[in-house]
Amino acid sequence: MLRTGTGVACILLFAFLPWSAAGFSPQILKGQIPIWVNHRADAGTAPSDLRLNNLVLVLKRSPAQERKFRDFLAWQQDSSSPNYHHWLTPRQLGQRFGVAPGGIDKVSNWLRSRGLHVDGVSNSRMFIRFSGKAAAVGSAFSAEFHYYRPTAPGSNARPRLSIDAEPTIPASIAPFVASISGLSQVPIRPMLHAHVMPSRSLPGFENCPSGVCSYYISPADFATIFDLNPLYNSGIDGSGETIAIVGRSRVADSDIQEFAQHTGLTLRSPNVIIPPDGTDPGATADDDQMEATIDVERALGTAPGASIDLIVSASSETEGGVTIAVLYAIDTKVDPILSDSFGICEATVGSAAANAWDQLAQQAAAEGISFFTISGDSGASCDPAFAPPPATQTASPDLECTSGYVTCVGGTEFSDAANLSQYWSANSSPSVSSAFGYIPEGAWNEPTNSSGTYQIAATGGGPSAFIPKPSWQTGEGVPEDGHRDTPDISFPSSAHDGFYACIASAGGDCSTNHFEYVFGTSAAGPSMAGIAALIDQKLGAPQGNLNPALYRLAATTPDVFHDVTVASSGIVDCDIETPSMCNNSTPSPSALTGGLAGFEVGPGYDLATGLGSIDAANLVDALARIPPSFALSSSGSITVARGGVSGNTAVISVTPSAGFTGTVSLSCAVTTAPPGAQSMPTCSIPDAVTVSGPSPATATLAVLTAAAGAMLSLPGAGSVLACACLFAVPRRRRARLGVLALLLAGIVSTVGCGDGDSPATATISYSPPGTTPGTYVVTVTGASGSFTSTTTVPVTVN
Repeated sequence: MLRTGTGVACILLFAFLPWSAAGFSPQILKGQIPIWVNHRADAGTAPSDLRLNNLVLVLKRSPAQERKFRDFLAWQQDSSSPNYHHWLTPRQLGQRFGVAPGGIDKVSNWLRSRGLHVDGVSNSRMFIRFSGKAAAVGSAFSAEFHYYRPTAPGSNARPRLSIDAEPTIPASIAPFVASISGLSQVPIRPMLHAHVMPSRSLPGFENCPSGVCSYYISPADFATIFDLNPLYNSGIDGSGETIAIVGRSRVADSDIQEFAQHTGLTLRSPNVIIPPDGTDPGATADDDQMEATIDVERALGTAPGASIDLIVSASSETEGGVTIAVLYAIDTKVDPILSDSFGICEATVGSAAANAWDQLAQQAAAEGISFFTISGDSGASCDPAFAPPPATQTASPDLECTSGYVTCVGGTEFSDAANLSQYWSANSSPSVSSAFGYIPEGAWNEPTNSSGTYQIAATGGGPSAFIPKPSWQTGEGVPEDGHRDTPDISFPSSAHDGFYACIASAGGDCSTNHFEYVFGTSAAGPSMAGIAALIDQKLGAPQGNLNPALYRLAATTPDVFHDVTVASSGIVDCDIETPSMCNNSTPSPSALTGGLAGFEVGPGYDLATGLGSIDAANLVDALARIPPSFALSSSGSITVARGGVSGNTAVISVTPSAGFTGTVSLSCAVTTAPPGAQSMPTCSIPDAVTVSGPSPATATLAVLTAAAGAMLSLPGAGSVLACACLFAVPRRRRARLGVLALLLAGIVSTVGCGDGDSPATATISYSPPGTTPGTYVVTVTGASGSFTSTTTVPVTVN
């Protein structure tokens, strides 16, 4: 037995122990430390009062809830499923698959208890944004912030900020937390390079020294080479569609309009959006502005009728991949097409960042967003592009490509040098096109720059180290490696065939007879986003994640793709150890060989160019053969009082896809109720709606609840008194008593009036209790022929 003094000492001891020793075992969040964090590179502790903004706590579902969500994502892409193309809003996603409000509150309260500021919770209930001083953030997660010097020899990059140990969280919130984004300074880079050229008058063939021409791809050239003209000729140009582009700079409207003038197009300048919690960087006159400009010009150059939302926020010290602009685009704006041309090496940031990005991409897919990222410009390596190769190179794909819920776009290079006149005209046409048709492609790989110096400059690609292979990523050439493989498709990205652009801040001022030719996979990604706008316009609805359809078509409709092979690359004897257009290998610092061996192009899929480039007309035609269908969605939840009619309706939208038209029968039912609920709500909805075009048809769902009545309990003698009271009231006053008079009359008829023989303990219940308060779910079903679709509406009864 413990003496009294000993017991007091134990109590005092536990009172002063940290929570980790007092029964609240900390949980380690693994995979948060970048590969460049080590004690040899430590450059000192960060100032304790350094303000850290844009930190994101990435949440997680329970295992059962996660399985349901993954199943739902698969059903959205299954044309035989009632949930096919049944897209959710961010709030609907949060209500169905997000962390419950109690879990959100528990995590948020813990952050506040550690001296941190909760800046917001995502609509999907899967991300919590927070901020605080370095000392407070480090203390909360049992780590310190340090600066670390770059380890590459001769590097003049400044030290980068990171935590020095894997973060820990208390066991009480561990069931809700997956990882933390922003605890390390991550160099997210634009993936492009450019040169200024003097212009004659047209962009098709501007540089012909000694009679040898270099050709630059104009919008009309791209349309000719990749078969967009049949779509344009049928009125499919992206009209009515919106593409979201994330960036870190505004663009100059004059660049967009001069680009339109010089390429014979009529284009709208982008709608610039600064997220509420972002920072307006203005027009930065650097690579960020060049990136934003080429993204806009390539997307509009491919889909000239489309609109652009340019979502812009300045970069921060710590982003971790989940940037403000991307999170806003997916969780708030929700345009049906999203293009992101920034990149970061997967190996640099680790598994936590890869999984956080995958979760964000899953949300985009559930909302019907076709999301396009790029494979990067470093070949199979993880080292800076357009720079001399380091002695030791690290193999890694691009982080943003590793999610199976984004379409990763790599780079190709035209194999036309042996006979330029076979593919290009010596004179541009009135439409500013000099290409005759499709040009064979190899993998983009330019291991030397214009001065002959060795460089890393090639299409990125390779397997993810952390994300498993999606079920749909199968087919000829796909490695049986169990990992998500990148890229998915490719488009031209080389300096050999750069894209024509007007970017005055970089020297390519088209108003002064100069232009910019841009290369790198940054130009390829928004090109595919433009094609997605043509697809959505043709099919009349957003298509969401295109990857399952692309791999299915590769097996069934190969004319959708231009397969890149050793033969198409023009390389006679392909050597994977030597960088060339048949691979994405990289050179060493002093020789073409001795660098990092990449991946060889080949029949079907390969880890340099994916499935190849796209024949746009054939792709749209193949996707249009998917059976017409529709998807139901609701305007939101309903909150209604018992017996109330205020706020008891929701709008149900019937959105067609693949050209669906016709009558859709509608029905509704309450499918979920609180335990023991009485007087269940009822619902009503019109029997049918007619879909007559690409726009959604709507119907109003109404939910009715029963009012709560009073309960009356009277002894037998009391009933006599009730009778006397009722009939003592004058007749005209009785009528004014309304419901009360009727209730009393019911009591009178039940217990008798005036004989005094009723039992002394008689109890009468004369009214139902009304609808039980709580949360209900109404399921609305639409049917047309054999196809059905459902949506759910949460109903809160007060």
